[in-house]
Amino acid sequence: MGNPIGGSGQDSLEGATRAGLAERGDSVQRINDIADGGWLGQPVIDENSRPIGKIVDVLYDDDAASTPKWAVVGVGPFKTGHYLPLSEAYRTADGRLVVPYDQRIVKGAPRASKHHIMTRELKAATAGHYGMEG
Repeated sequence: MGNPIGGSGQDSLEGATRAGLAERGDSVQRINDIADGGWLGQPVIDENSRPIGKIVDVLYDDDAASTPKWAVVGVGPFKTGHYLPLSEAYRTADGRLVVPYDQRIVKGAPRASKHHIMTRELKAATAGHYGMEG
C-alpha cells in the first residue's frame, strides 16, 4: 500500500481517487487534522464512493497518541461493528471518510468487542485481514 496518512509524504495525495477529488475541486483532509469529536457518526465510503458504514468509535495505539489508528465501523443492516485501520484513510470536504477497502472486506474483518478493546492478538489478526504488517 502507499504512504499512510500522517506518515512520510503526507502532503502528497496518492491514487486516482484522490487526484480525481482534487480535479473536481473537492478538498481532502489528512486524518491527523481531524478533531476527536469529528469522528463519531461520520460515513465511511470506499474509493468508488460506495457506502461502507458509519464510525461508532475510534481507537488509539496508546494514551499519548493524538491520531487514532483504528475505527470501529457499523456495517450492514444490523450495524455490526468491525475494526478498520485508518492508516490509508482520508477525509473529503463533506466529512466522508474514504478507505481503500470495500464493504465486503470490512464485513470480513474481526468484529468489534462490546468495549472496543484491541489486544495484540486482535490487532495482528485485523492487520493480517487488511494485508498490513502486524
